[in-house]
Amino acid sequence: MEIYLRDKKAQVDQKKRAANAEIARRLRTNNLAGDMAIHFIKLQKTGEYPYKTQGEAADAYVAVHISKNGNEVSPQTLMKHDKTALYMPAKKWYDKVVEIAKYLKKEYGFKD
Repeated sequence: MEIYLRDKKAQVDQKKRAANAEIARRLRTNNLAGDMAIHFIKLQKTGEYPYKTQGEAADAYVAVHISKNGNEVSPQTLMKHDKTALYMPAKKWYDKVVEIAKYLKKEYGFKD
């Protein structure tokens, strides 16, 4: 029994190391799931992701991004567009876009 438990613990430890290695290869953002959904939806609608369907783009997005908490986000979460639930993440994204526009304007001399 002792040998079985030791082997089982070794298997579990190996699986944890493999899972941690997979997460380490992904891009961690400072966003939570709702923030990531707004970011994805708006960039996808403006043609940023060259995929045939929104589902394909969402699959590719979640394959490389993890949330601020280190959690994976499902493609379905990214494609849900509940305006009420996403209001605050949308406001946060809007403020970020305004901030980026200010930096670009200052750095490159763009005019309104």
